[in-house]
Amino acid sequence: MIKILFALLVCSSVFATPLDLEVLNIRSGIHFDYVEGQDIDSRLFGYRFRIDAEDEVTNDISMFFSASAILETGSNEVVASQTEFAPLETVVLNSGGIKYEPFDFIILKIGALSPREYNSPLLMTSAPVVGAQQILDLGIIYVKSLQAIPNNNRLARRVGTLENGTPALFVHTLGLKYKDYLKLEASRFSYQDLAPNIAVDSRQFGNSTNQAGGEAERFLYAFNGVNVMVDSKLPLGAFALGVYGQYIFNEDAPEERNEGYRAGGRFFYKSLGIEGEAFKNESDTSPGFYNSKYYGHNNIEGQAIGIFRETKVDQFNLKYYHFEPIEDNAIQFETDIVTFNWSLKYDL
Repeated sequence: MIKILFALLVCSSVFATPLDLEVLNIRSGIHFDYVEGQDIDSRLFGYRFRIDAEDEVTNDISMFFSASAILETGSNEVVASQTEFAPLETVVLNSGGIKYEPFDFIILKIGALSPREYNSPLLMTSAPVVGAQQILDLGIIYVKSLQAIPNNNRLARRVGTLENGTPALFVHTLGLKYKDYLKLEASRFSYQDLAPNIAVDSRQFGNSTNQAGGEAERFLYAFNGVNVMVDSKLPLGAFALGVYGQYIFNEDAPEERNEGYRAGGRFFYKSLGIEGEAFKNESDTSPGFYNSKYYGHNNIEGQAIGIFRETKVDQFNLKYYHFEPIEDNAIQFETDIVTFNWSLKYDL
């Protein structure tokens, strides 16, 4: 691992100037997770080193790349078989591929793509997916479409391996944006061809399955629906106010099992901010295998508060989550999570 980390450092310094990269950003910092519940007791500390690069091949074709070295240590005791808060020592691909811009308003991407831009943790995490994305950007209004395979390296290490099947994810989005003040997206999503072991793992995260076990395990409901995301900020001199949120609806699941939301507000003073949010994600809005562990996956409701700062040289956030199951069961319990991140940024 140390050799790989050293190689990343050497490559970034040696090739930056000769290749004249359009973008070369380096970020390094520490990460801490504290997780406490009846079924889990986890303490994790780690160091992360990240490289983001982009370079032009021609005037309309460029290649992009992002990778992280993760070195973590700590303890993780769980009752269930999932070990998503276990320490990692690995190098992961955040994203990488080819971008084609034949016109200023058309962008085509193919490769390992990060869904971070969707900012919808109740639907999917920021872990990369393999696929293609098309974007039509008309300024304030834009349209984008994603066709992807959601099994990936980081997610496999987080919650186990994908034993069979080729799952598919389709997301078609209509968006509205205005500078850094407003981003609003409405998407139709569809998960297809989910393998039995995905259903087995997702049952532990709150989804409804037939509980047959092994190759006979199946989700009770399909996952086709609507996802809405909003992120806004209103400047008021040195202060600013913001609201953000997500709403998800699965049209193939019954009432009281098919809706989820997260709704929050932020208060900024210069580069410092505080936030508070409430969230609820019913049992069958999306596959628990693919959505966020920090929001408890599915069949969960709770609250979170946090403090954060972002400047040109560093990024800091400290956030506390508390959630409990909506419907009592034998595998989900009231849980508290504290997560802390602090990283330094270097633009080369």
